[in-house]
Amino acid sequence: MKKLLIFSVIISFLFLTGMGKDKRKWRTLIFNKVKKVEVKEPVNLKIDNISPVFDVEIKPSNSQSEIAVSLKGKIKCLCNVSDFIPILEKKGDVVKVSLKEVYLKGKSKNKDFSVETDAHFFISIPQNMVKSISFNSDSSDLSFSGISGLNLESFSFITSSGDLTFKKDCGKNTIKSGNIKSDSGDIELFSLNGDNFVIKSSSGDVELEDSNFKVLEVETKSGNIRLSSLKGDNLKLKSSSGDMDLEGLNTGVISASTNYGNVWGEDINSDDVNFSSSSGDMSLKGLNSKSVSVSTNSGNIQGDKINSDDMNFSSSSGDVELKVVSEFNRLKVTSSSGDVGVKVIEGDYHLNMGTDYGDLHLKGIREALIEEKHVEAGKVGEPEIYLHTKSGDVTLKWVK
Repeated sequence: MKKLLIFSVIISFLFLTGMGKDKRKWRTLIFNKVKKVEVKEPVNLKIDNISPVFDVEIKPSNSQSEIAVSLKGKIKCLCNVSDFIPILEKKGDVVKVSLKEVYLKGKSKNKDFSVETDAHFFISIPQNMVKSISFNSDSSDLSFSGISGLNLESFSFITSSGDLTFKKDCGKNTIKSGNIKSDSGDIELFSLNGDNFVIKSSSGDVELEDSNFKVLEVETKSGNIRLSSLKGDNLKLKSSSGDMDLEGLNTGVISASTNYGNVWGEDINSDDVNFSSSSGDMSLKGLNSKSVSVSTNSGNIQGDKINSDDMNFSSSSGDVELKVVSEFNRLKVTSSSGDVGVKVIEGDYHLNMGTDYGDLHLKGIREALIEEKHVEAGKVGEPEIYLHTKSGDVTLKWVK
């Protein structure tokens, strides 16, 4: 205890006399450096070891046979870094891009940068001379600006906390195989065509727009997923606790699952739809699909302008409200604890309705309240309507 008291007194003395202050000085580094390499055949571009101080931007080159890197801007730092030097090396069909850090002579490698940073690392490429791009960094951001006509065999983006952005000034680009992983960075992709794309983000959001993928897999832990104006053969979406916002999708098969998140969908055209949530609401409008399966353990389901031949909606604890605007073969709606309300076009159906604790209503079909708890009517072989809940009301109406 006595030693601890003496140590505290010494630290207090150093602080009061200024002897404990950090005596490093703020320094400003200014950059305007350019390096170039000539390419005669398509190359693989590898970007690695980029300091998080710099945002990396890929843009089109003015030359059809030249890759250039340029370091521009300035940073204000409290550190022992004296300079950054861009590295551009070509070996065979591989072009490597990196940044070398130079430190003050005799000083330790201290890199505490202030927020006063305005520095960029530009990579200019001839679009038709690059066949693959790989990017590995701890926390640098990567963006594509003004790029159009890329035709990559593969694209890899691996980072702990960096963002990836294809800016909206980009034209159509093709990436046959994409592998994107980020722990906490956001992913924004626009105007892409691809065969097989895998995107994984722990806590960053994923946004894709105006793109076409044969196979697309998107997985987040706590980040949101937003897809709009998207085409694809097979879309697989998964999130542990993020929401999903889906609009204007044309797919062969789409599956979306979330443990603790809501799903909104509008104007979705697909052969097969499978949406599920452990705890979250489902809201769908303008859903057109041959087969539809929507389920939630704890949440409400709302569906408007549903057009499908085979439908299955279920909620363990929540209400289900649907408006079906087309003829169909089968409609099954169940809830363990919640009301079920369905509107269908007028017609002949094989009807099976029931509730253990609630009321049955056939509004516009038979105005009076049905006294029985379970009703079956119509002929076997006619379009089937199955509406059941254990605790709640069940209502069936004609669409007007």
